[in-house]
Amino acid sequence: KHSSTRRGLRCAFVSRCARACCGMGPLRQRLLALWGCCCLCYSCCRGVAAAPQDLWIIGILPFTGFDWDGGSTIRFGTEIMLAEINANPGLLPGYRLRVVWQDGRCNPDVVQDLLLQNLHDRIYYKFGDGPYTDLDGDGLISTLESLPLQELLNASQVTSPPIAMIGAGCSVESMAISNFAYRFRLPMISPGSSNAALSDRTKYPRFFRTIVPDSAYLRGWYTLLRALSVRRFFPLVGETSTFRANLNKLVALAGEFAIELVGEDLSSEVAGLKGFQVSVDSWSGSLEAMNAVRESRVRVVGMQLYERRARLVLCAAAQENMYALVWVTGNTIASGFWDRGDQLAIPGVEWCTREIMAAVVQGLILGSVVFWRDDGDAALSCSSLTADQFKTKFYTDQKVPVGSDQKTELGYLVMGEGACGAEAACMYALALHEILVVRQMPLVELEDRTPTAYDAFFGIMSTSDFQGLQGRMKYAAGQPEPDGSLTLHQVQIRSAPCLGHEQCGSGTDIVFKLVATQASDSPNLKFIDRIMFHYGDEVYEPRGVAATLDPPLQDTFPVCGRGLTYDIFTRQCLSCPQNQRFFEATSTCLCVAGFFGTSSCDPCQVGTYSVELGSKECSACPAGTFNALVGSSACLRCPKGTYTDATGATSWTPCPTGTTTDGSGFAFASDCQCGQGAFRPPGSEQCLNCPEGTVCEGFGAEPRAEQGYQLESISQAGVFLFRCFSDPKKCPGGGKGACAEAREGIACGTCMRGLTPGEGGICIPCDRSKESLAVVFVMVACLVLSLVYVRSHFLQKIGPTRRSLFLMLTAAQILGILQTFSVVHMLSMTWPEPIRSILTAVKFLNFQLDMDCLGPKDALTVYGLTLGILPLVVIYVVFSHVIFCMKEWCASRSVSMSALVSPLGTLCAALFISVCTSILTPFQCIEHPNEKWTVVKYESQLCWTSRHDGMLALGAVAMLFPLAFVGLVVYVLRAFPQRMASGDTAFLTKFEFVFIRFKPELRWTFLAYLVRSLMISLVPAIPEVLAQILILYVVFQTTCGMTAMSAPWKLPWHNALEVVTNAGLSAWMLLTMAFVPTPSQTNVVALMLTILGISSGLLLLTGFYSLYLHFVSMFRLRTKHFKYFLCHHKVASGAIARLIKMVLAEDSLDPVFLDCDDLVDLRSLFDIVSDDVDTMVVLCSQELLLRPWCLGELTTAHGRRVRTVPVHFADYSRPDDEYIRRLGHTVDLGCLTEAPGSGRNSSGRG
Repeated sequence: KHSSTRRGLRCAFVSRCARACCGMGPLRQRLLALWGCCCLCYSCCRGVAAAPQDLWIIGILPFTGFDWDGGSTIRFGTEIMLAEINANPGLLPGYRLRVVWQDGRCNPDVVQDLLLQNLHDRIYYKFGDGPYTDLDGDGLISTLESLPLQELLNASQVTSPPIAMIGAGCSVESMAISNFAYRFRLPMISPGSSNAALSDRTKYPRFFRTIVPDSAYLRGWYTLLRALSVRRFFPLVGETSTFRANLNKLVALAGEFAIELVGEDLSSEVAGLKGFQVSVDSWSGSLEAMNAVRESRVRVVGMQLYERRARLVLCAAAQENMYALVWVTGNTIASGFWDRGDQLAIPGVEWCTREIMAAVVQGLILGSVVFWRDDGDAALSCSSLTADQFKTKFYTDQKVPVGSDQKTELGYLVMGEGACGAEAACMYALALHEILVVRQMPLVELEDRTPTAYDAFFGIMSTSDFQGLQGRMKYAAGQPEPDGSLTLHQVQIRSAPCLGHEQCGSGTDIVFKLVATQASDSPNLKFIDRIMFHYGDEVYEPRGVAATLDPPLQDTFPVCGRGLTYDIFTRQCLSCPQNQRFFEATSTCLCVAGFFGTSSCDPCQVGTYSVELGSKECSACPAGTFNALVGSSACLRCPKGTYTDATGATSWTPCPTGTTTDGSGFAFASDCQCGQGAFRPPGSEQCLNCPEGTVCEGFGAEPRAEQGYQLESISQAGVFLFRCFSDPKKCPGGGKGACAEAREGIACGTCMRGLTPGEGGICIPCDRSKESLAVVFVMVACLVLSLVYVRSHFLQKIGPTRRSLFLMLTAAQILGILQTFSVVHMLSMTWPEPIRSILTAVKFLNFQLDMDCLGPKDALTVYGLTLGILPLVVIYVVFSHVIFCMKEWCASRSVSMSALVSPLGTLCAALFISVCTSILTPFQCIEHPNEKWTVVKYESQLCWTSRHDGMLALGAVAMLFPLAFVGLVVYVLRAFPQRMASGDTAFLTKFEFVFIRFKPELRWTFLAYLVRSLMISLVPAIPEVLAQILILYVVFQTTCGMTAMSAPWKLPWHNALEVVTNAGLSAWMLLTMAFVPTPSQTNVVALMLTILGISSGLLLLTGFYSLYLHFVSMFRLRTKHFKYFLCHHKVASGAIARLIKMVLAEDSLDPVFLDCDDLVDLRSLFDIVSDDVDTMVVLCSQELLLRPWCLGELTTAHGRRVRTVPVHFADYSRPDDEYIRRLGHTVDLGCLTEAPGSGRNSSGRG
């Protein structure tokens, strides 16, 4: 398992060999054993020499990441030192120091996860050796760019547990895992974590690093500022959580060097701190920082910021024309940070070019720690190379010039931190030499990370003192880092000072020059090269150590009088020139809008503009705008219906014909879209108008369905919609196939399984309580059927009374009206509330039952079940008849077949509209806006499909039933006279449902009503809603007129009720026009003309009919209806009158009027005698001339010259003149002037 175990096994084998050699036995056997021992010892020793034991160290560095990716350069320096250590036989004899490198990404969470997997699971994510490339050119090698180079290792590759760690590379990582490593007793040395906060041993007790902390360069800042006689200093700081230790030292050194910190009071963040906090990467925040610097009038500005934020601040300084500032910063940012490949990438500052950035950083001082010692010939403690040789190898092996911070061919940036990695490897090698070689501690203690080994590591590293690449690496007691020397570099352009990008030029001659150093134990700087700033008198050429420089640096800008501004170029207070305006907030002259420049202001040319005061350059008009004037402060937006896709445009381009833009200021031809109310079908360039039922917002938006419509599809041919006729709420509108909650299918006509229609168009879970209601409904239906059967049976025995007849006729009329309402509910239109709810309540009369909760959703299945209701009704009535027959048979009474025919006929007559409407359901198709047809009742069933064909076949077969019923009625009506003449009362009883409603002489009215019902049932099958309304209006109006003319009902009340209800229905049909969905004007006019024509035609027909009757009556052109009229006194000659009628009927088919058979209304009696009688037969009995109605009949016949045949009875005596004179006193003739049924006439004709 461990190396010590392997060495123990080897020793055990050697001991056995020795015992075998020294033991008893034959000499030959002992010699062979001795030879084997020698061979084994040789092989063991040879194996030890050939394969040194690996000492594994975890290396976690930021190879990729956003903040800093210095891992590659640190690894390179470390690997060079590891090769030197492993090549030194006296440093770690028998061991080989190795590192498994992993990418921490500068992310604390990633580092913690890696370390836990390394120590607990022995899993390692080795970062590959390359090549890796900065693919996107942002100056950093990202994780995605290097991910293919990673390799997963385990204990078979990393053969022993790691004993220490080099890392982490970033300060935030080290802060996150320092105590983590402490708990695991894992030694930790960071080569790149420079945050000063890590120096606190109370928070990070056993943390070590080989890099000097960031705060070290602050002393170099203040030393230089003191040498330049600077007394005021403006700090720009980032997050205090990151830079708190640096800022505490910044405040402390300011007091020590007697330099005033200027700016806002930031004591709430760090005690005693003043300056300005730039806490986020923000362009607006950077501009605010520059305004604060301008108001302070301080020239020297220090930056405690990371690279991206520092670039933003420098660009903001250029925006504000603040080129004369003296910048100082530290090694929180790398040299050349102002010209990184990712640039700023902030909208609105693309104008900040490399030349401008170079001019801004002119004179910048960057303080940093020393990575390479000055005495290059010095020997190193862990390497056979000198310091210079190591440095040369470090740079040349990476193929970059020695000492330069440039990118390698592999894409990473070479930095001095590589020396820190080499120092960490050397520090571990020296500590391991002390532990393993000098103290002879077993390696297993290090691998098991025992407290003894961990304490030994800490004690040895706490007193480390060796010669490294940075100099003497001596760790004082309680310090996690060595003391280090400092360097100051300056950005210089050309060989002389320059101010602004116009003077400084392209920036190609920029130099990052080492100008001074400071030893850790020296209070002054050692100047190495010339220092120069922006003005000619600010050039300093000291050599060696110096405390002060002459002349003093101008550290503030003077305040000029009102209206004057300080010109940094001439260093004088001047008034603003032409095209500039004094900006009092900053006391500067700035170019007015429409002009640009710094020292002078030029007008913006056509196609460009400047809107802000003090613009440095004119911006090209963005796409979608144009400018045709010189000196403009704004570009004009392209008018609606135009565009321009070019920047700097001076005019616009009109949209293609038929298209427009959604407002002004559009940039591309693709912005020219169909306007509101139109859309562009896919694959088409033509705009189409939005069809009915859709909402087209235009400008690229897809059409959406309105409420009441369902969007089927959008194609090149247009928009295809289904309309939800029955309930618009079923279709809430929207995108393709959108339905109300839990609805699906065509026109959202079907509820999902297990759901039933609810309020508001949605579907709700089935209410199981409705099952009991269904049972109650079935029971009530059975009860009604039983009552109908019983009524028919007893009616045959006793006949209907006037009251029962009144009730039956009223029920028949009410049921007919309700059935008519159920048909109206099926019209091709959407009814408003509460009419829709009222009509929906009676839809069950058309057998529209809710079967959603019963399971079947298919239209064909539901239709078949609906048709099955009628056979079930017939079967139940037949079953009732059978039960009743058995009861009557048991009582020895006969039961006629009429007891079965009569109730069945009554049901068919009463429900004829419902039966026909239900059967004709498949024929009732309605057209949708997409030119597809669906069944009105089954909205999700398309017409003219295979399923619909099946429904049509079922309907055609079922329609034979109502047609057969009509044929039966025709037969009964035709046979009625003969059957009555023959005295067949059983015929009348069996088919009483035909004759019970209407007067016998108008018995054919029943057939007319069946035809009327059939026409009403056919109305929903007509596709055009206006035609439906017209047909219903004609039917109702005709019924109203015919009823008023003929009064066919047996009781006067029902004639009046029929007239009123049909007149109301006719008016309703006219009012229904208001709810017809968007009728065309032509259709409405056609309907109005039709109704007017029908009304006028009825009036003309009535007039012509009246004239016809008049002329027929005048000239006796018409054949009389009755051949004979029997005038008689009932008491004296009623029986003989019946006998005479029967005898006449046998000889001729001509009708004979007998009042007890043919008279219903006394008011029509004299009209019949006057107009419809050919011969009056007068049965002259004794009291004939004493009856007023008989006298009226005789007087009418005499006046109208009706042929009269008297039949004298034996008791009849011819009246004399005296009888005739006294007739008015003998007979009360007043009843003839009164209404029938009132007063004295209430007894009838007598």
